Amino acid sequence: MSGEWKSAEDIANTEIYGSPNGNTLKIKDVAEIKLRPKKSEATILHNGKPALDLVINAEKGADIPSLQQRIDKKVAELAPQLPAGIHLESLFTQKESLDHLFRELGRELLIGIAVVIVVCSLGLTFGTSLIVALAIPISITVGLIPVEWMGIDLNQITIVAIVIVLGILVDDAIVVNDNIQRRLQLGDDPKTASLEGDRDVAISILTATIATAGAFLPLFFLQGNIGSFIRPPPVVISLTLAASMAMSLTIIPIFRRWVGERRLARRASGRALQETAAASEDSAEQTPGLLGRPIQRLSAFYGRQIHRFLRRPPLTGLAALLIGTSAFGLLPPLGLQYFPPAEKDEMLIDFKSPTGRLFAETEYTVNKAAEWMRGQPGVVFVTSYAGRSAPKFYYSESEVTGTNVGQLFVKIDPKTIHTKEVVSQWREQLRSMFPPEVEITPRELEQGPPVGAPIAVRISGSELDQLTQISTDIQEMLKSIPGTASISDDVGANMATFEIQADPNKLSLFGVNEKDLSMTPRIATEGLNVSEMQQGEKLLDVTLYAKDPKADPVETMKKMFVLMQKGGTVQVRELGDVRSSSMIKSIHHRNQTRTVTVRSFTQDRLADDVVKDFKAELAKYQLPAGYTIEFGGENEERNDAFASIGKLSIVVVLLIYIIMVMQFYSLSIPSLILSTVYLAAGGAVIGLYLTGSPIGFMALMGLVSLSGIVVRNGIILIEFIEQALERGLPLYEAVAEAGKARLRPILLTMATAIGGLLPMTILGGNLWRPMGITIISGLIYSTPLTLIVVPSLFVILQTWRDKRAKKAGKPLHS
Repeated sequence: MSGEWKSAEDIANTEIYGSPNGNTLKIKDVAEIKLRPKKSEATILHNGKPALDLVINAEKGADIPSLQQRIDKKVAELAPQLPAGIHLESLFTQKESLDHLFRELGRELLIGIAVVIVVCSLGLTFGTSLIVALAIPISITVGLIPVEWMGIDLNQITIVAIVIVLGILVDDAIVVNDNIQRRLQLGDDPKTASLEGDRDVAISILTATIATAGAFLPLFFLQGNIGSFIRPPPVVISLTLAASMAMSLTIIPIFRRWVGERRLARRASGRALQETAAASEDSAEQTPGLLGRPIQRLSAFYGRQIHRFLRRPPLTGLAALLIGTSAFGLLPPLGLQYFPPAEKDEMLIDFKSPTGRLFAETEYTVNKAAEWMRGQPGVVFVTSYAGRSAPKFYYSESEVTGTNVGQLFVKIDPKTIHTKEVVSQWREQLRSMFPPEVEITPRELEQGPPVGAPIAVRISGSELDQLTQISTDIQEMLKSIPGTASISDDVGANMATFEIQADPNKLSLFGVNEKDLSMTPRIATEGLNVSEMQQGEKLLDVTLYAKDPKADPVETMKKMFVLMQKGGTVQVRELGDVRSSSMIKSIHHRNQTRTVTVRSFTQDRLADDVVKDFKAELAKYQLPAGYTIEFGGENEERNDAFASIGKLSIVVVLLIYIIMVMQFYSLSIPSLILSTVYLAAGGAVIGLYLTGSPIGFMALMGLVSLSGIVVRNGIILIEFIEQALERGLPLYEAVAEAGKARLRPILLTMATAIGGLLPMTILGGNLWRPMGITIISGLIYSTPLTLIVVPSLFVILQTWRDKRAKKAGKPLHS
């Protein structure tokens, strides 16, 4: 053969046999040669029209809005150069999602700041409340400076961390300001009140800030997907709290001294009008804020009532702890959920046909479903993928290929419908349109680290037949449980095959090797690639097929000839039996053991609730010896994350405990303060129960935030009691005075924390709502109990310490 094939005619005219008399046999004499498109493996239709996807991924650290602007500019330049009838359309842009997200979070942040300022003005003068509120922008600005150096981008988790810390940032400023105010009321001059008031609480604020930041420390050391997802909050919160502490201990005292000395200077002028104004200002200083007088009366009422509670401190403390403990009785009805679905304008519908089905069947199924979807109310557009899934456009998604898989990318109008409302409805309607063996899974996008199907049951063992049978039984069990949908395993139906059972003696007799025998039947099924042809810049496959592809493959294979090593040919039927068969498509291994994974999605139920029901059914199932069942999916990911946080939290609690020991020189007082976390957790459970929210990762994160806030209040309350005892006040008077002194800042810090989180809790998405509910309900529930439990337990503890000191002959307080 001279030269290379350039066309189908070249192949057709290729001589394959020449006889002595000069006659030749060409390929075209024994076969039909056609140039045709390569067998289609994937198709994409956008709103019913053929399309190609161009995927642009941003490099790490890239600014998405500016990148999108450059892309849009380039698209605008290319659009006029395209052939007629071809146009560019944006399927998904991260900027669109980010704009929506930051618009919502930005609105909630601004509302939260406004609420914090309003709340501060209820208990502080207007000028002071503005200065206190300055802690928010100053702390956030200073705290975010080092964030970029630590490799953390400005994303939704970073913004939410700012919202979390929003109500806490003013705590230090409120505490410092309130203590300065208290010293002014006791008769100190502005300079002394500012300096001493600041000094009184400096150590407590430092300890409380370290304790609050330490509460978030476990999140920073989490590994894997969850660690990458949740790393910004501990960094952002720790840095902004440190900035808030520095601002509160410097700017607030300077401002209060400046205001106080200006007031004294006006008084010194001696003019009657100024004296009248000064008297009015004194009155305002005694009861600052819009609710100054009611708060003062509440403080006086608390001071009177606390004596009643302290008459029997063991009974009071025990009763309060029992009330707090009773809240945990609501835990069983609460469900568990790792992360809720994303509330996006996009959703996916997965299709999976049985193994061995033709690509044309998958293509028909997907396109028919896409046509139906385009007619549904609220659907903006539909892009269909046959033979593959959509490109990875969302962090929790992954690409899948295969002739039996397909996917619809559906964009909806959130003003008309919501994905949560239509998922179940569309699932049932689509199922009725296609055979039951076609798996159809409409689903919302995931939030948090990717999990895939929320329910995964891993079956491990040695024998494939037994594994397949157990998998079938497990799937039937899951189908009988309410709330399951789209149940399948990773093995699927057996793949249709053709099996040649060759006789070894005949192979030896005719001189045929197994390689030649195995290659020959492929010509009757998928075709055999025999060569390649260069056509311009393209390299085309040359594939050999049986002449009549519609004929029975088994009969065709039996009639085919195989070359013998010594020359000549022999029919396949002479070498053995040819029959249709089936075989498993793939088998996975886990820990070097064969493993089949059964997966299920959920419908209108939490995955944890479904798993509980399934475990009850599984307890009745007799598992063969040597086979094991493990649970993966959401349960595994959630349990691993919770276990990691739990282990790290033990270390963090010990560190916080040691810090408080160093401050109070006591091993028992830190335990007393940590009891407030227990009370706050009870309140969080009540809030989740009343709102019907499950316990998830974000609720756990809210509990971490809540712990830092209540520990802060406990530390400063105990510090005030200790200072009163140092001044020589009797125990009960010291406790009552400290409680009265701390009531206003405790109420204000509680109100600012609640006010800062309230917009996100009410207006925010389902990802952040459980966290806000946890913090708000925990604060509302634990604050009044803390004001009773901490003094009562401290009285018990102090009485015991006094007795020990008396026996030792040493006064506890000098």
